[in-house]
Amino acid sequence: MATKNRQGQGQELKTEQRQLATQIQKLASKLLEIDGVNLNEVVDNEVESNMALEKKVDDDNIEKSQYDGEDNGEKVPEGRNRDNDNGNDNDKDNEVDNEDYNAKDNYGNSDRDDDGDDERQGPVMVYEETLLDHMEQEILDYPFNQHQIVIAQQIIGNIDNGGYLRQSTSEIAQDLTLFEGEDTSTEEVEEVLGIIQHEMDPAGVGARDVRESLLLQLQRRNTENSAIAQQIIASHFEDLTAKRFDRIAAELGTDVNDVKNIVQTEIMKLHPRPGLAYATVSEDKAQQITPDFVISVENEKINIELPNRIPDLQISKSFEDALKGLNAKKNLTKSEKEERKGIIGDIDNARIFIQALKMRQETLMSTMTAIVEHQKDYFTSGGDEMLLKPLKLEDLEEKVDRETSTLSRATQNKYVEMPWGIKPLKFFFITGLGDESTVKVQAELKKLIDNEDKKKPLSDANLCKMLKEAGYSIERRTVAKYREQMNIPAASGRKEY
Repeated sequence: MATKNRQGQGQELKTEQRQLATQIQKLASKLLEIDGVNLNEVVDNEVESNMALEKKVDDDNIEKSQYDGEDNGEKVPEGRNRDNDNGNDNDKDNEVDNEDYNAKDNYGNSDRDDDGDDERQGPVMVYEETLLDHMEQEILDYPFNQHQIVIAQQIIGNIDNGGYLRQSTSEIAQDLTLFEGEDTSTEEVEEVLGIIQHEMDPAGVGARDVRESLLLQLQRRNTENSAIAQQIIASHFEDLTAKRFDRIAAELGTDVNDVKNIVQTEIMKLHPRPGLAYATVSEDKAQQITPDFVISVENEKINIELPNRIPDLQISKSFEDALKGLNAKKNLTKSEKEERKGIIGDIDNARIFIQALKMRQETLMSTMTAIVEHQKDYFTSGGDEMLLKPLKLEDLEEKVDRETSTLSRATQNKYVEMPWGIKPLKFFFITGLGDESTVKVQAELKKLIDNEDKKKPLSDANLCKMLKEAGYSIERRTVAKYREQMNIPAASGRKEY
């Protein structure tokens, strides 16, 4: 009987530990979405609302971590499962030696100046391209006639920050005819909208609802299951949102596990609000940015720092002493039991918050470290954008040991300060090039532009199409980016009369 009781207690403890880990991970995910400046306010509010949580008074403990591309026995954060914990590194080709760079996470270690201030904490004015800015340039690059340009500009003026069209095509046609003096039919608006939806970035922009946006994104994916994924969204969207996978499988005549796999590998990787990849439209597009990371390079050694802008936290000693006192008592009164229960709850919540905050910082540092490892040539060159390599969030999953959704939170609205300027983390993600060398693609792009008819110069869309025909997997926005890096103007600027 005693053995059974011990087994039951052990199982109960494991269940509680799993629940605690889940709570920490959920809170850490929420904290990841908050930038370093606003996180301070969140911490202050939590300290104010939970008396068991308090700020440390002294800063004697200084911890520094170095990442060397291998697992040298460093502590693995809670909630992470690493396959290479035996000290072996299976990816020697991408190994970054500790002579190349090191990382400093200043949460809980306070590697600060003597006066306690971080000289790089102040906000910096940074201009970010909005979705409207981006699409206006795409319209100018596309071979529209003048009437179509007016229609396209009216369409994108009615696209919200999420990338959705918030006015019907008939209303747009009516507005152009009545208020802009452009006699326009609904069919003409539909035609231009179709071009925007299928030719311009981001994929899914210009949709009128989530279903249409997801379908537009899938139409650009050339994967084994993208056609079935389109069928699921087009014909079984309500069942999909309700997670009735068995019903979808029955109607498609396939196995339910196959449906779940397609949902996970195809549909879950899509963006329900594709426009959020760009800055939010505001009256003053030049925003005050406080970088989340600071990178310096000395003799090709890359130093990564996560500035300390949040206070070190701890469990209140008075709460711990109060709990010890109550635990020492043999017979508690009803009010003492209630008090003990409340203290335990407050301490548990404080511990969850501290661990979640720690997990947030570890995830941020691991993510930035993986980006630097992948884009090492860019950083050691002093910011030569031609040396940026193709990179997707999915590529970091194994290195950081986090799911794509977590990595998306870790990189969204986060900035890094470098000696040559400040960039959003999304700047380092370039998709659609496969394993092709950036320099090789740019050389081919320059060749096409050099040989074009200058009276009818090639638009970025046409250049993208020709590069794809030549065997390069590339998107129009990447063509525009590479063209700008080589200081080559858009088609309108290359035209000779």
